[in-house]
Amino acid sequence: MTTMTLPATLPPVSSLESYVQAVNAIPMLTPEREIELGRRYRQHEDLAAASQLVLSHLRLVVAVARNYMGYGLPQGDLIQEGNVGLMKAVKRFDPERGVRLASFAIHWIKAEIHEFILRNWRMVKIATTKAQRKLFFNLRSMKPSSSALTRKEIKQVAQTLNVKESDVVEMEQRLQGGDIPLEPSIDDSEDTVTPIAYLADASEGPAEKLERTQSEVLQSRGLATALAKLDDRSRRIIEARWLAEKNAKTLHELADEFGVSAERIRQIEVKAMQKMRVAIAAQACILVLELGDEWFDGWSDIIVYPAQFAPEREYTDEAGVVHVSREAMAGEAWLGGPVILSYEDVAMTADEEMRVAGYNVVIHEFAHKLDMRSGDPNGFPPLHAGMDATAWKRAFSRAFEDFSRRVDAAEALPQRKVQAALDALPIDPYAAESAGEFFAVVSEAFFETPELLAPSYPDVYEQLRLFYRQDPHARLARAGICA
Repeated sequence: MTTMTLPATLPPVSSLESYVQAVNAIPMLTPEREIELGRRYRQHEDLAAASQLVLSHLRLVVAVARNYMGYGLPQGDLIQEGNVGLMKAVKRFDPERGVRLASFAIHWIKAEIHEFILRNWRMVKIATTKAQRKLFFNLRSMKPSSSALTRKEIKQVAQTLNVKESDVVEMEQRLQGGDIPLEPSIDDSEDTVTPIAYLADASEGPAEKLERTQSEVLQSRGLATALAKLDDRSRRIIEARWLAEKNAKTLHELADEFGVSAERIRQIEVKAMQKMRVAIAAQACILVLELGDEWFDGWSDIIVYPAQFAPEREYTDEAGVVHVSREAMAGEAWLGGPVILSYEDVAMTADEEMRVAGYNVVIHEFAHKLDMRSGDPNGFPPLHAGMDATAWKRAFSRAFEDFSRRVDAAEALPQRKVQAALDALPIDPYAAESAGEFFAVVSEAFFETPELLAPSYPDVYEQLRLFYRQDPHARLARAGICA
């Protein structure tokens, strides 16, 4: 008996059409050869025999896949999934049962193709139960027309497929429907309305509620700390004149309350305000102590809120959707405009119980102002004569990239470990937001925690030492506070 030799593998093909021609050129096995190869694989796990069984039946997969072209999925993907079913069938094929491999494999091939279609026909899986699967693959061919099924037709389909009439109605509705994107695509016009526009829950979620509660607690504690630095009468005047949400007191009303003249109330108010100005100025001047106050030329306004403020801002995400946010802020610096500060955060810096190491909102915002002398804040302020711009860029870019990687690594940890990892960083994680914020945050650390910044980023510390013409780390070392 002549034995026909099959190729060990398929030849390389460049298209689906070439693949179909190649598999159709592979001859089918005789029953005797099929039994022989089946026994070799089943008894000896002969992979070469299994390969021959698979190759000789690839044409069967192509034929079966053609029947599913109406589902709008690529024929190549259908064939690929059918090949997986064929290999599963070969693995379980028993040549002693007297059944040809083609008859046995066709069920496995269809099962894999069915599963692929159900996973990919729609974004939302359309059939999850046995009854739904039968309806999905048979209902369209059983419908006498493209119109909706009548009550009689629904009953007939249900009896034929042995399913509930309600399942038939539900599947017909599913097949007639379509996927609706939750958010607009890039190609959609501005007038396109998608579910995200009307399904978003505008109410406060658990995370936002917790954040707001914590912010309110910090604000009340910080404001109390700030006001505690004033005497009772000054505190009462500031509260009644500037912090009352409704019915703020006039000078004459407070004059009657304290039994003094309105002018005297005005003087006390001015003196209290002066204390607040001094607290801000004392910290702002640290940056230009060796530079000269002309570095703050070009602007003059400082706006002070009693507590953290939350301006309404619009921003556009990567998908082009515009969002409105109201995030609490401790400070802000505007290019060509004022510095805006929360006085509670200003006062917190001077309070040993409330202060956070390395955090100083005045230094942060006024460092932005120095950075803005050369335009938008980008971490590259005007350098003094003799400073090397290349050295500055190299030191800051390397440090910024390193610190950003460390923040990303910390945030990738399990949730319970994230905060501890962020707290262990030498500077505030906010520095990873941008090069401009990195400069402002390391300026804070330069003056507030030089003992942490200097060993962590020595090149950055050296550039800041040259820029500010100060050496806080050396001052601390001379005072015996740090090594």
